[in-house]
Amino acid sequence: MWSCRCSFGVKKPTETVLRSLNCVSFRNLRDTQVEWCAGLNVISGDNGHGKTNLLEACFFLAMGRSFRTARVDALPRRGSSFFSLSGEVSHRQVSHFLGVKAGRGLRERTLDGRQSDLGRTLEVMACLVFAAPRLALFRGGPDDRRRFLDRGIVGGKPGMVETYRDHLRALRHKNRLLKEARQGRPVAALREQLAAFNDQLAGTASTIRHERQDYVNRLGKVLALDEGPAGLVPGKRPEIVYRPHPTLEDGMTGSREDLLAAYQERADDEIRRGHALVGPQRDDLFIHQDGAEMSRFASAGQQRAALIALKMSKMLVHKEMTGSYPVLLVDDVDAELDADRTRRALHLLTGPYQVLVASASVEAWAGDPRVALHLRVRDGIISRFS
Repeated sequence: MWSCRCSFGVKKPTETVLRSLNCVSFRNLRDTQVEWCAGLNVISGDNGHGKTNLLEACFFLAMGRSFRTARVDALPRRGSSFFSLSGEVSHRQVSHFLGVKAGRGLRERTLDGRQSDLGRTLEVMACLVFAAPRLALFRGGPDDRRRFLDRGIVGGKPGMVETYRDHLRALRHKNRLLKEARQGRPVAALREQLAAFNDQLAGTASTIRHERQDYVNRLGKVLALDEGPAGLVPGKRPEIVYRPHPTLEDGMTGSREDLLAAYQERADDEIRRGHALVGPQRDDLFIHQDGAEMSRFASAGQQRAALIALKMSKMLVHKEMTGSYPVLLVDDVDAELDADRTRRALHLLTGPYQVLVASASVEAWAGDPRVALHLRVRDGIISRFS
């Protein structure tokens, strides 16, 4: 463990700062405590030595999940059945203490020594992560694109966690009933139950639809700024387009009543098909540039530049919604971008917020006055770069 010398790199106070991280049995990382700085923190090292694992540990501490895998049992160090993470977070000059212990069949989260949930933790610390695999926004399916929106919404409005949970719970029950109907259970006995679930789903679906559209509108305003993050993207500014489901007739607003009518209209079709055909689980999101979908026509470098621009836009929207910035985690910021756009991206990464960057290039950061803390990771051992 070492102390942080944050005497440069930050011109304004940072509202949310991860001050420390304690790792025990996480991936290949040696058990240690890291003290972070406000501003720009750089983690250098060769590929495969653990720098991304360190970012992943920070993300898991805040968000209770990995940004690389859904398998929690893949995260403990070989020979261990669980791992633990803890750390101090300063949020608006008040210290809070986060803790996570997880492994096969185990996941515990604490905030200031008490059992917590994601919603309460997000009120103290939210993270945005950019890593190469997360190009799924362009290369993945509608689920990935909806997830991009929903995680931003939940970060800005932690109370929406319950809305999403309620909606998914009702949707699972409804799909189970529809499957039973297709397998031969008398439809008449199910219609009253299906109507009750549709009534519940219409309310949560209306809220989700409104929040998604509002969030896209906020992102669009940031992307339209003359000196905003969209300047990273070669060519015209990207545009973000939200396509909710169902498409409503003119004059409809997506209210609970409008969506309930849509559910009722497709009720017979859903019974025949055996699964839900209407609702936000069928929404989609598209990123356009000059009228063309970037997922189809943009290069990997253009997509990566656009994703960095979108992540930076999400950071600014988060600030607008909550009054404070999230912590930004960036893996291999210098990959797939040319030198000029790398410099512009790094300029955007320097501001009144905390950024943790993993980079395979050690020399590129040596002596950079913007860097508040420079660490090196080798074989899972973390040390200060000098």
